[in-house]
Formats: sequence, C-alpha cells, structure tokens
Amino acid sequence: MTKEQWIAKYEKRAEPFSMTPGYNLWFRADKGFFLWKAKDGVLGISHTSTNDIQFMIGEMMKIARCNNCTLLRTATVHNPAAFIRLMGSHLNLERSAYHNGRFYWFMEKEVEK
Repeated sequence: MTKEQWIAKYEKRAEPFSMTPGYNLWFRADKGFFLWKAKDGVLGISHTSTNDIQFMIGEMMKIARCNNCTLLRTATVHNPAAFIRLMGSHLNLERSAYHNGRFYWFMEKEVEK
C-alpha cells in the first residue's frame, strides 16, 4: 500500500493523522508506518499502522538501540490487552490519561540488546 493508503487505514481505526512535531516517519509499503522520537533514553512511538506488529517491534528496537534508548514507549486509545500481550510490554498507569477527550493507555517495554 502507499503511505496515503496506510494513513487512511490508520484514520479509519484510530484518529486523524498528523505529523507530530519532532517525530520521524518510518515507512515501508508492505509493512506500514509509525512515528518515532528518541529523547532521554526513551524511544517514543506514535501513530502506528501495520499488518505485522512483530516486524514493527523489531524495527522499533533497532531504532532504539541506534539511538541509545533503553525504553520503548507507545500509547493506544484501544483496549491495551492485545498490545501488551503482543509487545511483551507493561502499562504505565501514571502516564495513561485523557488527551483531547480520549483516554490513552501508555505501554512500555525495555529495549532488547
């Protein structure tokens, strides 16, 4: 799919897409996209759309290691149970909160060496 098709798929299931300031776009036509930002040892992930979450986690881990990050952090507006199971992550309840009228669950995973 094209980047525009992946974005349309994301918007249908999640929320309107926008490039988050300071974030970088990772995109592959056959796998999807995500936005990422490395800061203070944390790789923040935003706006993800994929057909292969395990592949994407591997790519996120590569980026995290290249940027000396020790923690991967992402969020979802959906029930986080499946994401936690698929990612092997845990909830960060202190960060989870309402933003623009929607509740975001924050999940974290240590970066694999």
